[in-house]
Amino acid sequence: MKKIFLALLIVLTVSATAQTGKFERLPNDEFPLHSSLHSLETSDGNIVLMEECFNIVDGNHVDAGVNLLKINTDGELLSSKFVEFKAMQYDNPFIKNPFEENSNLMAGFIFNESEAKYYYTAVFFDDELNITETVETPIEAEGFDEYCDLFFDKNSNNIIMAYKSKSQENTYVYANMDIYGKILNINCYSMPEYSTTYTYDDPLFVHSVEPLQYGCVHISSPSVIPNEPNIIVIFNESMEIVEVKEMDAEFNAEYHFAIGDSKQMTGMSDGSIMDFSSIHSTKDSGGINTYLQVTRYDKDFNAIGYARVTGWDFGEETSCLVEYLPVECKDGVYVIWRQDDKKEYTYTYNVSKLDNELNLRWERSIITDKVLNVIGNAFVSENENLVISGCKSAYSDYEIEDHITMCLVIDKDGVMNETVSTSEYCAAVRPYSFYPNPANDKIHMRISPDMSCEKVEIFGLDGKLHHEQNFNLETVNTEGLSTGIYMMKVQFSDGTSYTEKLIKK
Repeated sequence: MKKIFLALLIVLTVSATAQTGKFERLPNDEFPLHSSLHSLETSDGNIVLMEECFNIVDGNHVDAGVNLLKINTDGELLSSKFVEFKAMQYDNPFIKNPFEENSNLMAGFIFNESEAKYYYTAVFFDDELNITETVETPIEAEGFDEYCDLFFDKNSNNIIMAYKSKSQENTYVYANMDIYGKILNINCYSMPEYSTTYTYDDPLFVHSVEPLQYGCVHISSPSVIPNEPNIIVIFNESMEIVEVKEMDAEFNAEYHFAIGDSKQMTGMSDGSIMDFSSIHSTKDSGGINTYLQVTRYDKDFNAIGYARVTGWDFGEETSCLVEYLPVECKDGVYVIWRQDDKKEYTYTYNVSKLDNELNLRWERSIITDKVLNVIGNAFVSENENLVISGCKSAYSDYEIEDHITMCLVIDKDGVMNETVSTSEYCAAVRPYSFYPNPANDKIHMRISPDMSCEKVEIFGLDGKLHHEQNFNLETVNTEGLSTGIYMMKVQFSDGTSYTEKLIKK
């Protein structure tokens, strides 16, 4: 009985193999609002987070800049520095300097009102967070829109960007620039046959390495332009269009490809292209099933493999969303997806590791009592750790206590750092997920394939056992439970166990 009450007090009991190398930071007094959207690994094996921060005066952002936060992989804050940098964007290049050791850079675009001109701005800093150089280069580009898509290409060590022209209708601009903002190649293409909408998060990706080519996905908006196809534009290093492909949900019925739902496509080192998307198929009984699917394509976009990460039929109270690009590692790929409890306003982040044949190797669920609503960046470190940075932010109402910067480190086998305790913001990392909670007559469970679940027990708050089930199914029966709050204990064959709150409607 005492064990049950202890589990209730801490909400989630986590085994030694499921604790996390984790960093959390609440707002400081000087800059109370912030969000962490970028991270990188320094030459000395530590991590730097790029944290946007500002004050609110009369509804406007003032004192805008970034905090550079250096942490180690155990989640310890080593140093920090505020930098006046007003070019914060979702897809800023925030990278190691490929041409110099102990050098890193952050870059973006700013608008000079007095000159009515856009500038590329970059700040170079060393591993100790000392600023070594600042660059501002005017952008000489037709119809430039600062809400462009851009990414750093490690093959050419250049920055690639694409945007829809602000001055010419149905005209797209593709440019190749160095890390100092000098445009090396740029081309504008008018495509009047496509009225496809273009947004700043339409993805760019490497289409092939030999020869080096890039792809850009233009996503149609069904609510604005019915029946408009999504298009993928392939262009070379000189920004010349090589091919334009129309893509829609029916182009490959076998794999149910529906690129318009997620916009998460990236090129892999073996020359294939990986897409992580929502897909839809018709139920036999009518209606639609929604899946999250990883699909691998060759450079001609022929599907050569796929894996469904989740296939639950979510409804009005729960949903499941692709959260980030596939992240390549030496022996496979990571995908990150989010499960929403719309009633409780909480999210569960799931990390799935698949091997090169897209077999699921392990899966971990990151439970947040306070909503972690932005995954800013994810990368694989030199020693094969998966680093995930993000934040909880509430810009709509500016609740100071709601802004939390976070960073999680998971090793290649899904094992977490054992020295860092859990907290109310990142409560647990566990090798299974379940829904719904609150439950009706059953809950669905997903168990990571590297773990063997032995049994599930459900206790009342008085410690009385109400349900016990040897786990050999994908569901747990809760039909016989009365309405109320229970504690569910999940036991694994290796001796680890997890206990958490379960609500029965």
